[in-house]
Amino acid sequence: MAELCKQVNKETSGEQGWACDATWTNVVQAVGTNGLPYYLKWMVDSEDQLCKYWSGHAIVILGPAAEPAIPTLAGLLNKDHTGYAAARCLAAIGLAAIPAVMEAVDTLTNRPRAMAIEILGEFGPFARPAVPALIQIIKSDSPMAWPAMQSLVEIETNQTVVLPLLALHVSDTNSAIGAAYALEIGRASCRERV
Repeated sequence: MAELCKQVNKETSGEQGWACDATWTNVVQAVGTNGLPYYLKWMVDSEDQLCKYWSGHAIVILGPAAEPAIPTLAGLLNKDHTGYAAARCLAAIGLAAIPAVMEAVDTLTNRPRAMAIEILGEFGPFARPAVPALIQIIKSDSPMAWPAMQSLVEIETNQTVVLPLLALHVSDTNSAIGAAYALEIGRASCRERV
């Protein structure tokens, strides 16, 4: 990690960056899940932004094999300096992370909650258990309605459920863009089925 962080700087070319990424991927795959405690520690404790990045990237590389890190990553969603990286990692871990992400949607606030909502959308129909929570958010007068609408249309394929909810927000200046996006996705989905 230290050597990798030394090699990457502002003058690093694209080719050098790809070479560093390939080297790091090889190291992470060779170390396997034995590296998880170190990656998590570096994500939390390191002051070096490159070290934080490469640590999170290691978990992304491991993907579903990093499942044991889910509880720690879910706890890191609510921290300013680790939230985005934790969200990327949870999305990369995949379906096993859905319950932790759903819990984050229920318990977190503000930007961390929005990130958790967005992650659910990345899981698509596999995140269907989250639909009631997303519907509740959309029906509320919440600033989270926009990300909830965007995720809902990625998860719920039944347009008779989705379209009436989205129509509620088309004239709302705070979430009209999200509703329009979701309506367009829903319309495209309906055309595909026809």
